[in-house]
Amino acid sequence: MIESRNRTVHAYDESVLLTEFTKIREHYKAGFQQLDKTLAALCLD
Repeated sequence: MIESRNRTVHAYDESVLLTEFTKIREHYKAGFQQLDKTLAALCLD
């Protein structure tokens, strides 16, 4: 994810941004969903 951030932080080419966004979304989606569930469960305690 750091590499994607480094490629996009000063990118002005929309295709670069969309490519990196898609990679992050597809690769990390399950992890973010699990984190959401875990944090929600902690908030209920």
